[in-house]
Parts: sequence; structure tokens; C-alpha cells
Amino acid sequence: MISQSQLISVMLIETHSSAYREFMAENKLSDRKFSTIKPTSKEQNVGDGGGLWLPVQPINKGGAKSWYFRYTHGGKQKRFSFGQYPGIKLAGARNRRNDAKETLAVGRDPAKFSGASSDAYSVRDLAELWRDTILSNHARS
Repeated sequence: MISQSQLISVMLIETHSSAYREFMAENKLSDRKFSTIKPTSKEQNVGDGGGLWLPVQPINKGGAKSWYFRYTHGGKQKRFSFGQYPGIKLAGARNRRNDAKETLAVGRDPAKFSGASSDAYSVRDLAELWRDTILSNHARS
């Protein structure tokens, strides 16, 4: 028979496991590590955690390194580019990932704010987002 304290422990672990994985897995690598990655004959995918990836194209495709953010919105797996490394350093890519996560947290698709999508938000949508996030946080203070 399971005791009440064991049951509570299991419930806490289940409740917080996804949040724990998400926060503990971020910022795994250093800018120095990314700068030492060289293109090979096969594509490489190097992850920093939290959905931030740096795919390195094979030598025969130019060896480009571009930052991508992978996420789920509306039940669909998506990704969009933050730009090429080393033009955008690791710190800049992490900032963009964090901004995208904040956008996801309020239920919006971050790709629409990147300019990568043809159905970008209107001024009204942006004003509503500002009202819902900034003003609601300000009202709580």
C-alpha cells in the first residue's frame, strides 16, 4: 500500500517534471563550443536546450550555421530561424529564444513576430498583446 507522503511525492514529480526538464536543459553550451564546430560531410544539429538549435550544413552545401527555434503551437511542431552564426552570437540567439518563449506563453505564435510569415499580426493584435501582458503585469504591481 502506498502512503500518503509517497503519493504526494509522485504527484509533485509528475506535476513539475516537464517544467524541470524545460528549465534545466537550457544554456547547455558556451559560445566557445559553438565557434569550434566545423562543417563535416554530414549535417550536424547542435542544441543549446530550450528549443534552440544550430544546424551545421555539410561542406558540400556551404557549411552554413543558422540558429533555429523549435516549438509547438496549436498542436503543430514548428521552427523558425533567428539568423546565421557568427553574425548572431549565442547570447543573442538565447535572448531571441527567450522572447519567443514569452510570446508562446501568452498563446501567440512567435514566428508571426519574426517577419517570416505572410500573415503577420496587425497593429490591433500587437496592441491587444501589449495590453494583455504589460498592462496586466503593471496592474498587479
